[in-house]
Amino acid sequence: MNDLTELLELNQDTIYTALHERFLRQQIYTNSGHILLAINPFERLQSLYGSDRMETYAAHYAPTKATNGEIPPHIYRVAAKAYQNMMRGKLCDAPSDQSILISGESGSGKTESTKLLMEYLAHVGDVPAPIRMSMPINAVTISDKVLDANIVLESFGNARTLRNDNSSRFGKLIQMNFDQGLLTSASIQTYLLEKVRLVTQSKGERNYHVFYEMIRGGSNHQLTSWKLLSSSSDDRTKIMASYRYLNQSECYDRKDNVNDGFMYNELLRALHTIGFSSTEQIGMQNLLAALIHLGNVTFQVAPKDYCHVTPGTQNALAAAAQLLSISSVQALEAALVTRKFRVAHESKVLRLTIDEAKNTRDGLTKALYGRLFEWLVERMNAFLRKDDGDSSKSTSSFGSSSSNWIGILDIFGFEVFPVNSFEQLCINFANETLQQQFNSYNFSNEQQEYASQGIPWEYIEYTDNKECVELF
Repeated sequence: MNDLTELLELNQDTIYTALHERFLRQQIYTNSGHILLAINPFERLQSLYGSDRMETYAAHYAPTKATNGEIPPHIYRVAAKAYQNMMRGKLCDAPSDQSILISGESGSGKTESTKLLMEYLAHVGDVPAPIRMSMPINAVTISDKVLDANIVLESFGNARTLRNDNSSRFGKLIQMNFDQGLLTSASIQTYLLEKVRLVTQSKGERNYHVFYEMIRGGSNHQLTSWKLLSSSSDDRTKIMASYRYLNQSECYDRKDNVNDGFMYNELLRALHTIGFSSTEQIGMQNLLAALIHLGNVTFQVAPKDYCHVTPGTQNALAAAAQLLSISSVQALEAALVTRKFRVAHESKVLRLTIDEAKNTRDGLTKALYGRLFEWLVERMNAFLRKDDGDSSKSTSSFGSSSSNWIGILDIFGFEVFPVNSFEQLCINFANETLQQQFNSYNFSNEQQEYASQGIPWEYIEYTDNKECVELF
């Protein structure tokens, strides 16, 4: 039984039983009509994936032949049907752009499902094998760049949380553009990066992966250039434990057997493959190291004096200034402990309290990282638009390209933590909106169609979150 709609009795108990029995047989995918249910096994089931399995689904859903017979439910099946519909629509000169929406709780495996969808579409949209074999050994195709873009996004946008060691802390919409079935370009839209994680983490959680990857994977020479290597010890865990932005949760490693040092090398390889220059990579690394130092800057108020940087953390301030290419340490300190404003035509300087200076420091950290993340996405979009050096052949704007596209939406899961911030409100509102779209598509619109055509049916009760969404 591959489809829950085949159950003789459809209720919560029978659905749970069917899914549980399939899961015990390592059948983690189950259809529910046109919807695919995926249960996260928290391990890579190698037998379910790979190029051979992709070819099986590609052959079954070939655009130019009729689809006959059953094939097991799979994430590849979703991608294959989207690709087939896109190609058939193109052949018929009909609307054929496709969208795949991925939703679920935090830790349910949405990011992994997104990667598997992209791997399949990059595989079927790659240049034919004979052409690839005739290319130089180090030649890079758009498919290579699209897949490596995921590595960069995960390093800078994912983190360990209580429920997930590789949790996406931002939403993304990925558009993959095809021309005559070949992947020609791609673009990424991101939103709601969780910036508060940069300055505070709960117990058992981490900051963004990239900070730990560069400390675990960087050479002693690199760590020295980043002012992170102490002459007394090169123990990487001790290094992380000495920085406030990394030590608050006392959690420095991942539980999913992913090695941060290995992932740092993968990140460098991916950046090179996509097209980032050595100068750009060094600039990114220096900025990240500067933020680590900035977190160690503290403030005090001496008797009959204003708020200033604690003498014991002047070295951290100086390191941050140098890595940010700020020539004057005093100028950086002034930016942290004062605020300039204008009254009429006169400039005024307001001295900040200790708490205000801390907020300014943390605000600067979040702003710099946010700009870095935006710049990364912009640069990757520029590289993913290029095709044989001609960036005019495609565009990053959705729907404006002459080619057909498949869009993949991957957003955070619904979250309720012991301490929740504005980010959780935005995340959960986005999920409520997506749930409303799901309800409209699967319940409201469908039943309105039955009513308009006079089809007899028993009304399906469902939880309508329309009022919740409209409230916001």
